[in-house]
Amino acid sequence: MPTLSITVRASELLGEQKILLERPYKFTKLVLKHIYHNIDAGGFAGKEDKAAARLLYLRMTGLTNSKNVINYTGDYSVAVQSDMPARYSNADFQEGQGTVGVSQTSTDTTTKRARQDISIDHLLPLGPTKVSSKDMTSRDLLLTLHHGGAPLVFDGELGIELHYLDFKAAIVPITETSGGIQQSISKGVPVSFMTIVFEYEEIPM
Repeated sequence: MPTLSITVRASELLGEQKILLERPYKFTKLVLKHIYHNIDAGGFAGKEDKAAARLLYLRMTGLTNSKNVINYTGDYSVAVQSDMPARYSNADFQEGQGTVGVSQTSTDTTTKRARQDISIDHLLPLGPTKVSSKDMTSRDLLLTLHHGGAPLVFDGELGIELHYLDFKAAIVPITETSGGIQQSISKGVPVSFMTIVFEYEEIPM
């Protein structure tokens, strides 16, 4: 199978970045095969986050969605309540995926629905960071993102956003405030980078 690799560096690892590939693809098979990076927990801003390896996650809009990548985090032992409509009127509408919420009119009645206090995200686990070491991380992932069924039509615009599991065990984006990314060699520390490698099969567009 052909390979596709993408490398992001320094400030490109902070916040969400849009990467425009040279062309669109119609994938019949897409596998995230490998990742290389030099992200080190020692670069995080908080002393608690520096103390041990932090688990990394990646959101890739355009290639991952609610059908092929789902992860759950939260407090599975705690229930939260939300209003659900007991009946609908013509003014009701659904927001987002699943039954997230509906507009309410003066004629609507609602009921309570209990569910676990969890977040449902579309993040790929990438494994841990380094911990104050000079090694480069090289890891086989072998994550099949698409295979079979209708082709995955990708318009060529890939959004990436790097997250990490902080010392409180919350999954949060990596930002300027969180630290963790070296943007300059001025401190004698190598610039942070990440290379992700895909294998794919496609139907020509």
